[in-house]
Amino acid sequence: MPESVRAVCGPRRPHLGFGLIEAMLAVVLFAIVCLPLYRLYFETVVGQQRLIRDFLAMSNLSEKVINRVDHQVERLKRPLDPPAKEVTAQILIGLEERGDWAFLGQAFNDESGAMAARYIPVLKSDVAFQKFTLSPSAVPSDHRGNNPKLLQEVIETVNRRSGAIVVETRWSDTGQLRHGFQLRYIRALEPEY
Repeated sequence: MPESVRAVCGPRRPHLGFGLIEAMLAVVLFAIVCLPLYRLYFETVVGQQRLIRDFLAMSNLSEKVINRVDHQVERLKRPLDPPAKEVTAQILIGLEERGDWAFLGQAFNDESGAMAARYIPVLKSDVAFQKFTLSPSAVPSDHRGNNPKLLQEVIETVNRRSGAIVVETRWSDTGQLRHGFQLRYIRALEPEY
């Protein structure tokens, strides 16, 4: 640059900072990189959070069912008739019916089941009484040799008197039954005397 031009324009300064084009390019690159990460986050993390929320709600409902059934068995001193029943309507709408299972609809008449399952479009819950069998292998090996005859008598008594109350709950956060678990409660179904 000639000296006369340099005097008019001033000394040449080095380029500092970002221009508008560079800033826009940075924003576009950031969006290209981060949008798939946001999508991955919403597909996995939000779905897992929903599953945890639903699992807690369903386990609380199932626990309430098993507690009510156990209380009724204790009151009647026998398993309920029929020994297996779908209880979804009792949980969701407090359906009351006659017979041994009438108590369950009354227990959920406060709409606690419907409130707990309000975000779950599909729900199915069953209760069943099942045989409980204890095997000698359930006893630690260092205790099996102490008194084998007494151990056998105790195992036979437990197997004769005990049963399991099983609550199986299945639900979905979409249109298909995709999640589920079982709660098992082992109790004496025959009096000891």
